[in-house]
Amino acid sequence: MQLTNPISATENCRYCLMCRHVCPVGHVTKLETLTPHGWALTIASVRRDLLTWNDETVGALYHCADCGTCRAHCVTDQPLPDAIASARAEVAARGLAPDTIYTLAETLKRWGNPYGQQMPAASEGQAEVELGLDALGGKGQGEMTEEHGASKSERHQDSDQAGRVLQAPKMTKAPPRRRQGLGRPVCGEGGSRSPVKRGPEIRASRAAVPGAGRSPAP
Repeated sequence: MQLTNPISATENCRYCLMCRHVCPVGHVTKLETLTPHGWALTIASVRRDLLTWNDETVGALYHCADCGTCRAHCVTDQPLPDAIASARAEVAARGLAPDTIYTLAETLKRWGNPYGQQMPAASEGQAEVELGLDALGGKGQGEMTEEHGASKSERHQDSDQAGRVLQAPKMTKAPPRRRQGLGRPVCGEGGSRSPVKRGPEIRASRAAVPGAGRSPAP
């Protein structure tokens, strides 16, 4: 559904319970306020001047996981996730959002990610390439490697042993023993096969015995 202002979707969602059962936050918290229709009702009530944005209502607003499951299960495709995002933008613009929101926004603006300054590393995983040897206490690559594990010679030795194992001749397996079936050979000991009587041979053996294979007289 296309709405000029997505936040107006709260008017359609505030008393609708059709997506309530799929909200993960509602499942975990078991609080009606923290369900899709609960967020819609809170936003709509603020817009109608029935509520104000305070610690309680703002905290409820930011409990939404923004997973979009409510819209994915909405038969009328109400953009409730966009409405919640619009309400959060209004709250943040008025300086009423939680402090972590402004810290996160500053981190994203400065570093381009939500985690802050990241330690760059080369493709081989050598942190000293970017930080320099001074940051590592003046230790070279070989010294760092020996402190945290085997030396270069030991690593090469392990690699040579692994290569010999991979290049070793493959072991041959004995042929699998097959079940006796309709005319199929059976593997005996050592893989030898013993013949199994087939249909014509069975009928010939029955014909040699008088009365074999006949039904008893009623």
